[in-house]
Amino acid sequence: MKIRRNRWAITKKRRSLRITHEGTPYRCTAISRKSYTFSRPGLAITVTESGIRRKNRRLRVNVEGAPEPIDMSLGLLFSMANRSHLTLGGAFRAGVSTVFNLLGDNTARN
Repeated sequence: MKIRRNRWAITKKRRSLRITHEGTPYRCTAISRKSYTFSRPGLAITVTESGIRRKNRRLRVNVEGAPEPIDMSLGLLFSMANRSHLTLGGAFRAGVSTVFNLLGDNTARN
């Protein structure tokens, strides 16, 4: 399994997480903080979280296309992952954090 992403991209499509599993390309794109789409050619799985606390959280899954078991497994696996870096706000916070961490490392070395 090969995973990659462009952390400096501006658009959602370019910022999405790209996965290749056994020659099949997948893409996990954040729609918002609580919603994302997991797709491959001919299939799109949209997952939306509801609820405030983890105990009351529910997932609404919308599937367009004919999924295989691995598609559903990978699509639902990302419901427990931290996808904040895939949103524009999360990417901005991660970029600012990286810059300040680099500045802090450089001043600590001097």
